[in-house]
Amino acid sequence: MKRLFFFATALLLFASCGQSGSTANKESQEVATIPVEEIIPEPTVPMVYSNAYDGFANIRYEPSSNSEVVGQLRNGPRGAEYLGVEGKWTKVNFEGCDGYVLNSLVQSTPTKPVNVDPGFIAGAWRIETGMGPCDYIVFTDGSYAYYHDSFCEGAISEAGKWHLEENSIIFTKVYSFVNEEVDRSITRFTINTDKHQIESVDATYKRAYYEPTKLEAYRKQVKPYVNL
Repeated sequence: MKRLFFFATALLLFASCGQSGSTANKESQEVATIPVEEIIPEPTVPMVYSNAYDGFANIRYEPSSNSEVVGQLRNGPRGAEYLGVEGKWTKVNFEGCDGYVLNSLVQSTPTKPVNVDPGFIAGAWRIETGMGPCDYIVFTDGSYAYYHDSFCEGAISEAGKWHLEENSIIFTKVYSFVNEEVDRSITRFTINTDKHQIESVDATYKRAYYEPTKLEAYRKQVKPYVNL
């Protein structure tokens, strides 16, 4: 009888240990599947952040566009320590290295990162769905032209600037050639790299190509109006 009692007690202890062990394993597995977000500590010194139209700002060794590039400050929540301003250049410390960034390419608050290659955007985009025919012509200097075939038998109807933000391109119209006046508005397109197109609620544009000489002629035409 004693032998039977000890045997039953041992079985109960074994079952209890096995159950608690399986619960512990389950909890550890659940914890392991929780994604860990990158935590960027609050800065203790003044910072600047890239707001470059194409996603990153070059950091140069000296305050000159001809100086050696010593780093790249990418758009997003990671910034560089602000050390002062020298003319049109901002002096920064980035990852332990001092350098200079153009004032126009930085700001004092964090920006959104750019998740697409800016090289994918440059060129011409022809309307696929929506009212047309018309094209967005995106230049590598951060400017763009809107070309409308039905306006004066084919002409630029607006000029402005573009910048990237996450998976989108934002066109900021500056000047209307139709009305011959400053006319500011913003249009956002989602960039679909798989389908090689940009998409808004009202229209879809597909990649198109023009002769380099024609693109350069367009760029020169819109350049005086972009900085209004």
